[in-house]
Parts: sequence; C-alpha cells; structure tokens
Amino acid sequence: MVTPVTSDRGLLTQIVEQSRIGIIVTSVGDDQRILYANQAFLELTGYAMDEVIGRNCRFLQGANTAPDAIAELRDAMDNGRTVVVELLNYRKDGTEFWNQLHVHPILGADGQPQYMLGYQRDVTQRRNLEQGLQQVRRLEALGVLTGGIAHEFNNLLQVMTSTLDMIEYQVGPGEGRAERIAAPIDSGRAAIARVEALTRQLQTFARGRPGATATAQVNEVIESLREILTKALGEAVQVEFDLEATVGSCCIDRVLAETCLVNIAINAKEAMEGCADRRLLIRTGRRDMETDQAQAYRIEPGVYFAIELIDSGRGMDAATLERACDPFFSTKGSLGVGLGLSTAYGFARQSGGTLTLHSEVGKGTRVTLLLPAVNPEVTAGADAGTAQASPRATKLLLVDDRDDLVFVVRDMLRVEGFEVTTANDASQALARFENEGTFDLMLSDVVMPGEMDGFALARMVRERYPTTRILLMSGFTGRELGPEAAEFDLIAKPFRFPELLSRIRTTLAARHADVDRATVADAS
Repeated sequence: MVTPVTSDRGLLTQIVEQSRIGIIVTSVGDDQRILYANQAFLELTGYAMDEVIGRNCRFLQGANTAPDAIAELRDAMDNGRTVVVELLNYRKDGTEFWNQLHVHPILGADGQPQYMLGYQRDVTQRRNLEQGLQQVRRLEALGVLTGGIAHEFNNLLQVMTSTLDMIEYQVGPGEGRAERIAAPIDSGRAAIARVEALTRQLQTFARGRPGATATAQVNEVIESLREILTKALGEAVQVEFDLEATVGSCCIDRVLAETCLVNIAINAKEAMEGCADRRLLIRTGRRDMETDQAQAYRIEPGVYFAIELIDSGRGMDAATLERACDPFFSTKGSLGVGLGLSTAYGFARQSGGTLTLHSEVGKGTRVTLLLPAVNPEVTAGADAGTAQASPRATKLLLVDDRDDLVFVVRDMLRVEGFEVTTANDASQALARFENEGTFDLMLSDVVMPGEMDGFALARMVRERYPTTRILLMSGFTGRELGPEAAEFDLIAKPFRFPELLSRIRTTLAARHADVDRATVADAS
C-alpha cells in the first residue's frame, strides 16, 4: 500500500523548505504579518529570517511599484481571494526585481481564510526580454510610420521645388522681375533644403543600417553637398569643385556617402588649421581598373568613379598614414573619436569599391573614394556634348499619381521640347503604350496605387518595349525599396529640374547609342 505524501508532514515541510520558489505565509486582517518564509524567499529578497518575520508583506514595495498592482493585491488579501499579479519589488540592497506573486487563502475549519499563502518567482529576465521585444516592435512600427511620413514629405518637397524652378524658368528678365523674385525664391529653396535635411534624417532612422543602397548620380551627390560643405568649412577655407561631366551613377547608401564626405571635409579643415593656404579641392573622375591594378586594391576589374578630396593641410607622416583608417585611431587625442576615415573606408568597401590615401608632411592629403559604376557604358558611350543637346520630338511618358507634381513636371518638360504623355498609375501607363505605341523614355514614380508599383511596371515595359528607356523616381530610397532599387536607374525626390533634365538626357543618350550599335549590327 502506498502512503499518501499528504500524510507525511515532515516530507511536506522539507519540500517547502527546499523549494526554489519563494514561499511565505501571512496572517489575514489589517496587519497581514509574515508568519513564515522559506529559504528561497530569503535568497530572493536578500533579507535574513529575523528581518522578515512579523513584518507587513508590503515592505518589498517601493517608489516604482505600480499603484494598480498594489491595489489589486491589497484587495485580494483583504477579501481572502486568489490573485496572480506581477509587480516591481525591491531587495534589501535596493535593487529592483519583477516578482510574479501568487496569493491563495488557506481556509480554516469554518471555511473562512485563516492564513494567506504567497509564492513568488523572479521573472525579471522574462520581463526584460518582453520589454526589449516590445521596444523593437515599437521602433519597427515607428520606422514604418517615419518612412511613410518622409516619403510624403519628399513628394510635397518635390512639388515645391519644381514650382520654384518653373517660376524662375518662366519669369523673364524684363523690368527687373527676375531680380525682384530672386530673394523669395532663394528663401523658399533654403527652407526646402532644411526640410530635406530633416527628411533624410527621418529616412536614416526609418531604414536603419547597414546597406540601404540605391542608384545615385555621383556628381549630383557632390552638388547637393556644395552649400553644406561651404558653410561647414567656413570662409577661411576655399572650397573648389572639379566634377567630370562623364561621371555617372553608383549603387550606394546615399545618406552614409554624404555623411562620410562631410566628415572627411571637416577632417581636412582641421588639418589645415594654422596654415596660410587653406584649400579643399573636391574632384570626380572616371577610373578604368585593369586586372593587375584591381588586384592591388582588392576590388573587381571594371569601371569606377572616383571622388577625391584634396586638402592643403599639414599632411601625415608614414606611421600616421599607415594607421589612418584604423577604427578609433585619432591624431586629436581625447578630442577625436577616430571613426571618420574608418567609416568612409567601410562605406567604400560595402559599396564594392575602396578608399585610398596619399599624404606627405607639409604637402596635404588626398582621400580617394573609388566606387563601381552602374551601367558604365551609358557614360562611356555618351559624349558629354551629346548629353547636353536638346532632344527633338522625344516622346516621354510621365507616370505619377500626384496631379500637382504631374502638372509642374509635364509643363517644364514640354517647354524643353519633349512630347509628354501622362498616366496616373500602371494600368493607365500600359494603356498609353497600347494606344500610342512605344515611347523613348518612361519616367515613373515607384509607389503608386493599383496592383502594380513602379518596379513591376518597369519590368513589364522593359520586356514588351525593350527600346524604351526607364527612369524611376521615388521619395523612398534604399532599404525601404528593397533590393529592387538597384535594378533600375532611380532619381530621389526632391530633385531640382536641371538634375532631372540631365538624368533624362543621359538616359536618352544611352538609348541612342544602343540604337546606333543595333543599326551597325544590322548593316553588317
């Protein structure tokens, strides 16, 4: 016959004493004094037995214990009912822990609560994990919201930018009209630039790190930093720009690229402190990397675009130059973080290129970013003069669901001699192709209503109408658009009209080069 465990009080006492769950027994009524505590409870709270027995069980509560949890627990004990609650408690040394507390009444012979049994577990680790997960989810949701807000900002900024471009473009010089509107237009553009900078910060937060890449025009990236760099370096530094016209696009994280370039320029300014001649030359150019040279730089052979920042500062000796790109290495002592050049080097490597340094003491420093070209044949096969020539009878399809933006961009393109047809979504765009035949170029937004977005539309057009060149535009960039962003040429909103015009003409020049090659092939 098996003896029930409940009949062996010594065994039950031993189980309670050796349990890893903290257990206490309290009286009922107003005082609710602790009558018993096991060893696990003492280890959990850090108190000795004589510091616990006889005390009200509320002594573990503190300043950050939630009032609603306290009220729920007090009501259960006052009324002798079962309750499970999680609340923040305090150990003897003042440290906080999350306590999962189960309270049950122990009934007497009359059926009324005679004691209250409480057993508790430290669930701090679980709570921290849950809070961490909630924080991640909150940030993800906030990132999605922020990305959407930034996208809308960019669309609105595009309308404002294009409207100012159109006003400036259409106002003639007669009777001082151009002079009178110059200041308001400059003020408006300055405000747009400030909002654009804020929007880029929002997008940086929204998409996180690393690797948020998109196709970007190298010279346009430099041009967008012209005013920022000039102001950041001050009047004492003469900033010069030498941008080669044939330099095209790279697939990069634009925000990280801009941050790296600004950091390098500020480093150059500090290196020129105290020098009589303070000049910073920012230069772009094309580099054809043969196999041997590419192997020396540990990059793939091919066409690269170089961004060079050349200062007239103090320069570096050989030992300093050797460590210049090491993380946390700085020549500024405690004032330097030592992440500027190392971050720039990391950016170049993750973009498929590299960073090189050349420096001599007293002769300044040259920092060169080598970035692999996207579709290098576009820039190689297109003559700079051809790219700037005005197109004649060029058919262009403009696809965007924002009527205000379509109105401004369409009219400005028509003034430039383009034959512009518009559509509000992908289905309308395909209908335009069906009714009007092929177009020389399709300029389409990425995010649109309907079943197809700009990427899906571009793929279908590329398959059905291979002679049509495609240029996409979006207020989103990088990771927000996913890996598809590198599949097509993409111009980020907001853009200035001259930039759009340059991108369109470069794209069309590549189309004409393809047509010429096809003609030659057919003739042969």
